[in-house]
Amino acid sequence: MRVLVCSAVTLLAFATVCNAVCYFMGLAVPDIMNPPTGCQDQDGEMHEFTAEWVKNCYECVCSRRGIRCCDM
Repeated sequence: MRVLVCSAVTLLAFATVCNAVCYFMGLAVPDIMNPPTGCQDQDGEMHEFTAEWVKNCYECVCSRRGIRCCDM
Protein backbone atom coordinates (compact mmCIF):
# COMPACT_ATOMS: atom_id res chain seq x y z
CA MET A 1 0.00 0.00 0.00
CA ARG A 2 2.83 2.37 0.88
CA VAL A 3 4.46 1.83 -2.53
CA LEU A 4 1.15 2.61 -4.22
CA VAL A 5 0.78 5.89 -2.30
CA CYS A 6 4.38 6.92 -3.09
CA SER A 7 3.86 6.10 -6.75
CA ALA A 8 0.66 8.16 -6.87
CA VAL A 9 2.33 11.17 -5.23
CA THR A 10 5.26 10.96 -7.64
CA LEU A 11 2.91 10.72 -10.62
CA LEU A 12 0.90 13.76 -9.45
CA ALA A 13 4.08 15.79 -8.95
CA PHE A 14 5.26 14.86 -12.44
CA ALA A 15 1.89 15.82 -13.96
CA THR A 16 2.04 19.22 -12.24
CA VAL A 17 5.50 19.92 -13.66
CA CYS A 18 4.40 18.84 -17.13
CA ASN A 19 1.43 21.25 -17.07
CA ALA A 20 3.62 24.34 -16.71
CA VAL A 21 3.63 26.48 -19.84
CA CYS A 22 6.73 28.60 -20.39
CA TYR A 23 8.19 30.62 -23.21
CA PHE A 24 11.53 32.31 -23.81
CA MET A 25 12.41 35.46 -25.76
CA GLY A 26 16.11 35.73 -26.52
CA LEU A 27 17.95 38.95 -25.74
CA ALA A 28 18.44 41.18 -28.80
CA VAL A 29 21.91 42.73 -29.10
CA PRO A 30 21.74 45.14 -32.07
CA ASP A 31 25.08 46.82 -31.29
CA ILE A 32 27.81 44.64 -29.74
CA MET A 33 29.77 47.79 -28.81
CA ASN A 34 26.79 49.03 -26.76
CA PRO A 35 25.42 45.97 -24.91
CA PRO A 36 21.91 46.12 -23.42
CA THR A 37 21.42 46.84 -19.73
CA GLY A 38 18.20 44.85 -19.50
CA CYS A 39 15.38 43.16 -21.39
CA GLN A 40 12.57 44.70 -23.40
CA ASP A 41 9.25 42.85 -23.12
CA GLN A 42 6.59 42.51 -25.83
CA ASP A 43 4.97 45.79 -24.73
CA GLY A 44 8.25 47.69 -25.07
CA GLU A 45 8.77 47.99 -21.31
CA MET A 46 12.39 47.71 -20.14
CA HIS A 47 13.37 45.46 -17.21
CA GLU A 48 16.79 45.35 -15.54
CA PHE A 49 18.71 42.07 -15.51
CA THR A 50 17.51 39.79 -12.65
CA ALA A 51 14.18 41.69 -12.48
CA GLU A 52 11.06 39.59 -11.87
CA TRP A 53 7.48 40.61 -12.66
CA VAL A 54 4.00 39.22 -13.27
CA LYS A 55 2.07 40.06 -16.44
CA ASN A 56 -1.07 38.39 -17.84
CA CYS A 57 -0.82 35.55 -15.28
CA TYR A 58 2.81 34.80 -16.25
CA GLU A 59 5.78 35.07 -13.88
CA CYS A 60 8.67 36.52 -15.87
CA VAL A 61 12.38 37.06 -15.22
CA CYS A 62 14.99 38.99 -17.20
CA SER A 63 18.45 37.46 -17.58
CA ARG A 64 21.46 38.20 -19.77
CA ARG A 65 20.11 35.52 -22.14
CA GLY A 66 16.59 36.98 -22.42
CA ILE A 67 13.13 36.85 -20.84
CA ARG A 68 11.63 33.63 -19.50
CA CYS A 69 7.93 33.59 -18.57
CA CYS A 70 5.93 30.70 -17.07
CA ASP A 71 2.23 30.54 -16.26
CA MET A 72 1.28 30.74 -12.62
